[in-house]
Amino acid sequence: MKKLIWLIGTVLVAFFVYMVALPYLTFSQIKAAALENDSEVLSEKIDFTVLKQNLKEQLIEQVTNYKMSEMKDNPIGVLAIATVSVVVDGKVESYVSPAGLASLMEGKIPGEDESAEKGEPLKNAKYGFESAIEFSVSVPDDKGEEIRFILLRDGLDWKLENIVLPGSD
Repeated sequence: MKKLIWLIGTVLVAFFVYMVALPYLTFSQIKAAALENDSEVLSEKIDFTVLKQNLKEQLIEQVTNYKMSEMKDNPIGVLAIATVSVVVDGKVESYVSPAGLASLMEGKIPGEDESAEKGEPLKNAKYGFESAIEFSVSVPDDKGEEIRFILLRDGLDWKLENIVLPGSD
């Protein structure tokens, strides 16, 4: 009877350790897939529909706020704001590409400062659980702000569902 209790206890501890390690492993797989341009692995580990929508909302808000303050007295400003969605769609696609994800993991916004040399992905990154179903990885950018990757639990798996860009909190 004692052996059975020990066996059950060992299995439960092993399962708990596996569940805690799983988001770290998932993000490690996302990093490797982004660096190797492996879209198959990325499609398994990322909920692209949700991620794209979250990024689009952030970028539209950032651009709209910027344009509103810049063009508040300009009647053509309304037209410029109307085109924001089209511009943002292209940006979102570049962010969720393997190269874009690798740039974000280096703390760089894709398309900005292309002349800079490649950095080390996830350098000085902070990993942590936000809750039992949410895990985040924060990477500092060169301005001291953070890019946060948010993974949410999907059953026993974890999927990247959001990237919180600097200035979007």
